[in-house]
Amino acid sequence: MKTKPKAGPAQDAAFFEDVRAAFAKHPEVAERYSVRYLGYEIDHLNIDFDRQLAEFSPRG
Repeated sequence: MKTKPKAGPAQDAAFFEDVRAAFAKHPEVAERYSVRYLGYEIDHLNIDFDRQLAEFSPRG
């Protein structure tokens, strides 16, 4: 079963245009950042972020 994405460039065109403009304005940092839709975890993996916590520990 294929479902339509709930978010993305087609659904949030103005937001993504602003992101493109920011990356164009600051090309020196554009490769350090990305935009991710957190709804994927909610929609497909059924993660409840109100109940579940995760710890981040950077690898050295």
